[in-house]
Amino acid sequence: MKVTVNKNLNARIGAASTFAACESYKTPSSIIEIDDVVVGTEIDGNAIWYKNKEDGNYYWSGGVEDIEFEIINLFLENYTSENQYKILETLTNINEFYFSKKIKLYSGCAIGDKNSDPHLGYSLIIYVSKKESNSSFQVPPFLFFRGIKIQTDVQEVNIINQHDYKDYEKTIPIYLDNDSPLKMGGSICNPKKNYYGTRGVKLTKNNKYYLTSCFHVLLNDYIDTGYFTSSDNSNKEGGEFPSKQRRFGTDKSSQIPIVEGKHSKFSSIYDYAVCELKNPLDVRNKIADKEISGFYGKADIADLKNKKIETVGATSFRQEGSVLDVFATIYLNDGKLKFSNVITTTKISMPGDSGAPVIDEGGRLIGFIIGGNEIDRSFIIPFYPLVYFQNYFLTS
Repeated sequence: MKVTVNKNLNARIGAASTFAACESYKTPSSIIEIDDVVVGTEIDGNAIWYKNKEDGNYYWSGGVEDIEFEIINLFLENYTSENQYKILETLTNINEFYFSKKIKLYSGCAIGDKNSDPHLGYSLIIYVSKKESNSSFQVPPFLFFRGIKIQTDVQEVNIINQHDYKDYEKTIPIYLDNDSPLKMGGSICNPKKNYYGTRGVKLTKNNKYYLTSCFHVLLNDYIDTGYFTSSDNSNKEGGEFPSKQRRFGTDKSSQIPIVEGKHSKFSSIYDYAVCELKNPLDVRNKIADKEISGFYGKADIADLKNKKIETVGATSFRQEGSVLDVFATIYLNDGKLKFSNVITTTKISMPGDSGAPVIDEGGRLIGFIIGGNEIDRSFIIPFYPLVYFQNYFLTS
C-alpha cells in the first residue's frame, strides 16, 4: 500500500521512536510504500508508525495524508494486548470528533470487548443513546484505520447524567456521616445549594490536607468557567457534611473551605473540587473495611478491563461491580458535557453518588463516580490526573 506524506516527516532508523537516529526526511507529496504497521512513540495522541518497504526506515503515521485504507491480512488481533489498546486509543483520539458529528444519537466511544464478551476480542465501542435502524450513518461491523482492520460494536447506553442529587431535604438520612473518624462515601454539599454528592478521599499537598468531591457537586455555579480557586478573595465557597442530625446549611462550624476545582469545561479529564480539612484526623481513607492503598496510573488503566470493583456512595451505600470499557469519551446531560479517559462499569451508582471513590478488590484507588444512566452503567473519572498534574497525593 502506498500513502502520501503531507508534512516534512523524519525517517527514523531501526525503530519507531523519536529517539531513533534520523539521517533524512520525506517532504510533502512524497510517497511511502508500507511494509509494516507498528506501534511506537506516541505523538499528539497517535502511536502508529509505518515501516517503508523501500528504505526500511520508520515514519510516524501522523505525517501521512491517508487514514482509511486496508492492508490485506492486517488485523487488530495481530498485535499484543498492550499495542491493541494503543491502536484503539489512537483511533478514538483522531476520529472521536468525526463520530460526534456523523453518528446519530452519539453518546461517546470506548475501548472494550465486543458484546461485552472477552472471548470476542478488543473492539471500538460506539455508545448511542438509542439504537435506530434508520440512522443516517450506520456504523460498519469493521473499520479500516491506517491499514488495520478493527471490529466495532454499537451499544445503547441511554441518557447519561451527572450523579449529584438535586433535592437533599427529601432524601433518606445518610448514616455514613455519623462515623468518627469519617470514612469515605458519606455525603458532602455546598450549603448554599439544595443538593448533595459524595465525599471522596483525603489528600495532602504542601503539608496541608484536603478532601475531594466532584466539581459539579460543590461548585456547580462555576461550571461555565470550568475552574475555581480561592486565591481570589471574592471566591468564598465552603462544603459541609449533611447528616440526620445536621441538615445542610444549619451548622456553620461544620463547613470546610473549598480551595480549588476543575471541570470538563476547562479540561475533559477533570471533575474535582478539594476542600481544606481543619483537622485531618477527622477523616480516614477507608471504604467499608478496606484501607485505600495506591492508585491506578494511566499506564495501568488497560489492566482494569473485567476487574471487580467496589464503592461506597452517599445514596447507594456499598456497591460491587465490574469494569466494562476503558479510555472512554462520553457526553453527559444531553451532550452538554464531554469527558475523556473515562472508565465504564456495571451500574454501581445513583444520583447522590457523584464523587464516590472506586477501588479494586485490593483497595487500590481507580477514580471517582461522575455519572451514569438509569439502567446498566456507571462512569468513573480516573484519579491519577490529580497526582500527575495537580500534585495532590494520597495520605493515610
